[in-house]
Amino acid sequence: MEANITGLFSLIKFYFDLGLRHWEITLWLFRRKAHSDLLDIAMFLQDQLDINVMLHGYKMMHLKCIQAGYVVTQETIRRLLKILDPHGVHLRHRNRLRRRMYQNPGPNFLWHVDSYDKLKPYGICINGAIDGFSRMVIWLHAYSTNSDPRIIAQHFIDEVSSRNGTAARIRSDLGTENCYIEQMQMFLRHNNLDNFSHRCYLYGSSNHNQRIEN
Repeated sequence: MEANITGLFSLIKFYFDLGLRHWEITLWLFRRKAHSDLLDIAMFLQDQLDINVMLHGYKMMHLKCIQAGYVVTQETIRRLLKILDPHGVHLRHRNRLRRRMYQNPGPNFLWHVDSYDKLKPYGICINGAIDGFSRMVIWLHAYSTNSDPRIIAQHFIDEVSSRNGTAARIRSDLGTENCYIEQMQMFLRHNNLDNFSHRCYLYGSSNHNQRIEN
């Protein structure tokens, strides 16, 4: 009983620190089960802030959360971003938003997987991956399709076999052609003890990914 009361007070304090009023706290406690856990959402937002090269507003971040399967309101995202990225919020208020520098700690930390579709009208469908740190091409293949997840998965597993390992993290867009890669990456990394073993696959929009054609 005492533990439950302590947990309740901790939750109320967390909501209060977000700047919520009493009636908002009461409402959120009542509806809490209908929404995703705030800590999970905060960790997801922090991952997005760490990996994306642009500072997104709360509406774009809310969309990313919805696409990732979280149940959350725009107001919650706005308040969390105010805590997690106060500098970015300040710049947006002053209309002085700047691009964030791309940061990657080393080789094979993050592979960027993407497809190139501009040659599709000519029957040439390209899929590739690059190392985010060195910009080294991991694979680059042209085929009659780049939409079949089995084809993309074969590219991935061939490289994993030849390199005797995979990257710490992989990033791609939300296309269905990447679903097999995601499952393979999670399987290969789930026994590792580093901080990213259970967050080893990142999804994001293709236009914000590192471009394979560059």
